[in-house]
Amino acid sequence: MIPLLDAAGLDAHRRAGGRIVDVREPPMYGDSHVHGSLNIALSNRSAPYWLNALTAEGDPIAIVTAIEADADYATELFEAAERSAGGTVVFDAETFIATGIPLATIRTITPDDLSEERGLTVLDVREPDEWVAGHVPGALWIPLEQLMSRVSEVPTGPVATICASGFRSSAAASVLEAAGRTDLANVWGGTTAWMQLGLPLERGR
Repeated sequence: MIPLLDAAGLDAHRRAGGRIVDVREPPMYGDSHVHGSLNIALSNRSAPYWLNALTAEGDPIAIVTAIEADADYATELFEAAERSAGGTVVFDAETFIATGIPLATIRTITPDDLSEERGLTVLDVREPDEWVAGHVPGALWIPLEQLMSRVSEVPTGPVATICASGFRSSAAASVLEAAGRTDLANVWGGTTAWMQLGLPLERGR
């Protein structure tokens, strides 16, 4: 069982350079989260894979959950990834702010919202076969596994991240935020919802 932390413990972990993994659902994460934390939702079936892909072995990690009971599921996630964590803490914005922990937000938008927005970069972080099968016209494609080493390729200005559903894209938005980017949005529903709505698609590379 991963030990429980309080806000002071999380702040000490953060100040020492430790990684914070927020395992809440993407819309909840977007509403408010510890600035620079990585969003890998517990409900994502591929969470163990992404934990290993987006953090380095040996990174000191603290976990932020929605409720205390999620600590058990977080333990299972880390065991499945053959990783260890230093502690878990339940997200509490008021207490975090009082402790001096910086919070941030990432907008959650729908495919309909995205189709009406102008002047932003759409960053598609899906796999090659998904991209070729159909993507938002004009989108930039960088698979999530490669994003940490290719952040500099993402243009400055507003960015909306998208995947098939909204889980990988939320992780991508959190990677961009940790790299210093602002004005971020996550497309909840992703390309699956985009296609269901009959919105325009480009195919191929």
